[in-house]
Amino acid sequence: MLTLLVAATAFWTKPFDNSLEWRTIPRYIVNCRMYRFFLLLAVIIATTVCLYTGAAWYAPALAAAALGVLLPVWRRGGFWFAFLGGVLVWGIYTGYLHLDSEGRLSDRLAVTFGVGSGWALVGVTALWGGITTGLGAWFGVSLRKVLEKTPVKQA
Repeated sequence: MLTLLVAATAFWTKPFDNSLEWRTIPRYIVNCRMYRFFLLLAVIIATTVCLYTGAAWYAPALAAAALGVLLPVWRRGGFWFAFLGGVLVWGIYTGYLHLDSEGRLSDRLAVTFGVGSGWALVGVTALWGGITTGLGAWFGVSLRKVLEKTPVKQA
């Protein structure tokens, strides 16, 4: 067991090129994955709090934008993980409201909007919530990327 540990340590500390070492690559990838998980969890919590308090429909997008600024994730990952969190929370919440009202209101609104059934309206609402939270996080990550850039020095 000890020889395996020594061999693995020697392999990961072997330099990849002049500027990057092998042992920094897995740590960076793990940190990115952890930040994406924290973004997903925080978006789920923030969207749940926004829906519980009765905030406006765009409040989860503002919360996702703030989380995108704070957590160092990439634009694509920021969008998709916030989209997933928004779809989950909005879908579960509107599905609960549909079941709680026995479909009275959502079935009537589905006929008004021409969607077909109340469950289709639940799906459209979940998709809309996912898109708004995803775009909010994408905006936040893009804003952080713009603010991180250092100005070019004039010669």
